[in-house]
Amino acid sequence: MSMNLSAKLDDLQRGDRQLETTVALCEIRSQLQELTKSVESCQSEVSEVKRDMVAIKQELDTVQQVKEEIEELREYVDRLEEHSQRRKLRLLEQGLTFFLSYAILAAVLGMLQFGYNTGVINAPGRVR
Repeated sequence: MSMNLSAKLDDLQRGDRQLETTVALCEIRSQLQELTKSVESCQSEVSEVKRDMVAIKQELDTVQQVKEEIEELREYVDRLEEHSQRRKLRLLEQGLTFFLSYAILAAVLGMLQFGYNTGVINAPGRVR
């Protein structure tokens, strides 16, 4: 009888171990499922972050391109201002040259007129 009880006790302990193993396996499976879901969630978040980084890089490239275009425009405006300044100076010089030429011509004509009026210079066709 004690053998019989021992065998039954061994069976019960084996059954308990199997039950414990089954419970432990179920617990492990549920934890694995949660981990799998967590990993999948992390993977999708990583994918979203990668997409955001690509979008940010494209925006940075666009900003850099605009910055370069602005620099080119500034250089162009600076060259235009220099050209405009040189042109103003040249026009001013031409205006002064014209004014001086006009003033000299007027002075020469005035001297001739004075000479004719005073008789120092004989008018053409008039003999003294």
